[in-house]
Amino acid sequence: MQVRYICEVNLKSMRITFRSKSYSDTEVLQVLKSSDEKSQNKVIQYLYNSNWKSIKSYIGKNSGTEDEAADLFQEVLIVFYDKIQQDKFKGDSSISTYIFSIAKNLWMNSLRRKNKEMLHMEVVKSEMDSDPATVEISNMQLFYSLFEKLSQECQKILKYAYYESLSMKEIQMRFEGLKNEQSAKTKKYRCMKNLVTVFEQNRVTQESFYA
Repeated sequence: MQVRYICEVNLKSMRITFRSKSYSDTEVLQVLKSSDEKSQNKVIQYLYNSNWKSIKSYIGKNSGTEDEAADLFQEVLIVFYDKIQQDKFKGDSSISTYIFSIAKNLWMNSLRRKNKEMLHMEVVKSEMDSDPATVEISNMQLFYSLFEKLSQECQKILKYAYYESLSMKEIQMRFEGLKNEQSAKTKKYRCMKNLVTVFEQNRVTQESFYA
C-alpha cells in the first residue's frame, strides 16, 4: 500500500480535500490491518485531520518550517502504518499519542543529523580559514549554496573527510580513480582549492556572509 499517496492532500497549504469521519482507535487498527484500500484511505485521511495541527505546532516550536512538518508527517504515517502491519503497536497509549511520539523521534533525529553536518562543515571552514586566500565564512546557508557548486566527486570527498571523518584509505577505496592514500589526499587538497576558487569566482567577500 502506497501510504505516501493515498490521501488527496495539498501538503503546501494543508487544504484537506474531503472531510473524514471519526474513528475509534480500535476501528483504526482494524481498518489498517484489513485489505480494504478504500476504507484505509479514509482512515489515513482521518489521521491527517486529527494529528496535523499538533505535529505542525511541535515542529514549528522546534526550529522547523511548515513544509518540513508536512514532509515529516508523511514519514510519520508510513512508520505508523508499518508498525501496525508488524503488530508493534501494543495499545499502551492512544494512537494520537503514539503518532506524536513517532513525529518527535523522527524530528529529533533530523535535528541531530543537521547539527552534526553543520559541526563538521565548521571543520571544513576552519581548514579553509587557515589559507590566507580564503575568505571568512559565518553564514552556513551561503556556504552550502557555494559548496553545491563543486563537482559531485568533490562534494563526496569533502563530506567523507569532514562529515563522516573517514581516513584517506577509506576514501581512496570508495573511488576507482584513486589508486592510493596519497592520491586521495591530493584529491582532497584539490577539492578544497576548488572550493576556494568557487568563492573567488562568485566574488564572495566577508561582508557577504554577514548580510
